[in-house]
Amino acid sequence: MATPISPVFSSDELTFPHLGRFARFLLDNHLEELAAEFLRLFREVKLPMLVFFESMPEEQILQLSKQTSARLLTAFIENRVVENIETTLQSWAQTLLPVIGRNQIATNEIALVSYVRKQALVNFLNRYTRDAEELVALIREIDRYILELDSRSMKQYISLLNRDINEQLHFNEKLTDTSPGIIYVFDLIERREVFTNRKIEPILGYTPEEIRDMGENYLETVHHANDIPRILAHFDSFVNLEDGQVQTFEHRMKDKSGRYRWLRNYESIFRRKPDGSPWQIIGLALDIEQEKQSTQLLEEKQNFIQKITDAAPAIIATFNINSGQYQFISQGFELLLGHSPQQVLDEGIAFLLAILHPDDLPRLMEENARALEKANQMPESQVQVSEFQYRMRHRNGTYRWFRTFGTVFDRNPEGNVEHILNISLDITEKVEAEHKLEEKNRRLEQSNASLQEFAYIASHDLKEPLRKISTFGERLLQTQRGRMDPEGDTYLEKIVEAAHRMHRLIGDVLSVSLISADQTFKVQSLQVLVDEVLETLDYQIEQIGADIRTDQLPVAPVVATQFRQLFQNLLTNALKFSRKDSPLQVRITHRFLSASGELPAGLSPARRFLELTIADNGIGFDNRYAHKIFAIFQRLHARKDFEGTGIGLAICKKIVENHGGVISAKGVPNQGATFTIVLPA
Repeated sequence: MATPISPVFSSDELTFPHLGRFARFLLDNHLEELAAEFLRLFREVKLPMLVFFESMPEEQILQLSKQTSARLLTAFIENRVVENIETTLQSWAQTLLPVIGRNQIATNEIALVSYVRKQALVNFLNRYTRDAEELVALIREIDRYILELDSRSMKQYISLLNRDINEQLHFNEKLTDTSPGIIYVFDLIERREVFTNRKIEPILGYTPEEIRDMGENYLETVHHANDIPRILAHFDSFVNLEDGQVQTFEHRMKDKSGRYRWLRNYESIFRRKPDGSPWQIIGLALDIEQEKQSTQLLEEKQNFIQKITDAAPAIIATFNINSGQYQFISQGFELLLGHSPQQVLDEGIAFLLAILHPDDLPRLMEENARALEKANQMPESQVQVSEFQYRMRHRNGTYRWFRTFGTVFDRNPEGNVEHILNISLDITEKVEAEHKLEEKNRRLEQSNASLQEFAYIASHDLKEPLRKISTFGERLLQTQRGRMDPEGDTYLEKIVEAAHRMHRLIGDVLSVSLISADQTFKVQSLQVLVDEVLETLDYQIEQIGADIRTDQLPVAPVVATQFRQLFQNLLTNALKFSRKDSPLQVRITHRFLSASGELPAGLSPARRFLELTIADNGIGFDNRYAHKIFAIFQRLHARKDFEGTGIGLAICKKIVENHGGVISAKGVPNQGATFTIVLPA
């Protein structure tokens, strides 16, 4: 910051009567000679500032000397000597002198200028007068002028020097105080701070004065006790440090509130003792508390992730596709395969290729190449996860099955895949279980096929004698009715009826045995299936005047023949068990249920479920028997009251279970029954 220049001296003028007349004489008669004399003497004493005029032509230098000489002589004539001195000094202070800058004049040059001026004026005295008294008076006035010139010049020089020093101090103070850290000078001998900038206040809360006042107790007062031995060892290391070399050191300092903060110091030797050993060091201390906290947090997160990856029953790894080297591989590699992860890090992809099953290697390489090509073509914002299944050899020599999920970890500046992240799961037990299940399913399919074949044969073989009993029984009734006594007719009718009932029973049992074999699920309109059943039952519905309504049932993935039979069995039951005193009403409704809601047990997993409700106002049943009515051959009423085989609801239950659902019933005697079906939608 610039300091305004003020006049150093008062404006009281000096009176030089003899020197004024002498100046007139020189100005009128010898100006050019005087200017030349000044130049000659300046060169004779080798005035340093002349170097700034070397590039100027001699004529221009002489002209400049004449102008300066004329101003000086005029000042003598007009008695303005002090004003002339002050004007010249102000031009110097404000860098207004021709060619020469303010800081380019030294103290010795001031003395040389005074000497040259006196000597040049004295050299012309004999031309002006030979009167002794006049000469003595002139010399006295010249000496008085030179004394005034020297005095004022030196005072101006000191003023400028003080100004420069203050400006430099102000600059240094601003420079240190605007530093991003604490600038300090530390005395290695006395173990105290010699200088500290004010940046220490916002960082540690102390003023520079408080730090200096700590003296030799500085280290113990503000440094962490555990760091002091390292600090002393650090100070000792400066013995081997060259000038200009910088050492870095991290330590903790206690702020004014008592809390410790981490700082990083950059230090070099500032001063040495006469014997060359380090005396003082200068340093810059940066507050790295936030950096340390971030580093600690990062390390904690890395340790946490490391523990998770090592504890996970999987192999987690990052791999450079260009170098073939692994950057990271979890302890799961040793846990699942018995090999050291370090061996993979040392040998890279070559180790993995050596333990891959040779039958899986060509396929795996091809799949990996396709996945990599696809990943390089995809936008960076899009995530691709590729799956691979293969075998690797355990350290004990057995092969284990693995499923690997791979994705892009990072890309190079060109946007191509650089590293990939793989997570590999041991699926050996799952694969072996699948193989066993496939074998069981194969055997079960063979068994089911044999059972179906047996059921058809058994059904045919059982129905054939029943068909003959029915046929011959009916012929006997037609030909012998009336020839036998009434009791004989009754017995024959019962035989024929029992044969028919047995024929139907065998058919129902065959239907039950075939339900689980049919898995031809297709999305079907349940409303269409109900309408088809209603057409089939149209005669029975009309006979009792039943009112059957639906709420426009949705579509669902079902086996059409089975669901058609389901609706037919349930509606037939409703018609069969209607009340005589009230017209039958049947309502078929539906709603969808969320997988997160309350659901009955036994359902197959699904995102949502369909609930079908078939409610009637028939004779109902006692709810105590609700769990029995779906059992095969279970009847709640006598055969003489209601005909049937006792298998119809068992078939319904089997159909619903084949669709991954459950069926339940509840009833109230003489009020009706409600059947509820819930199945995956």
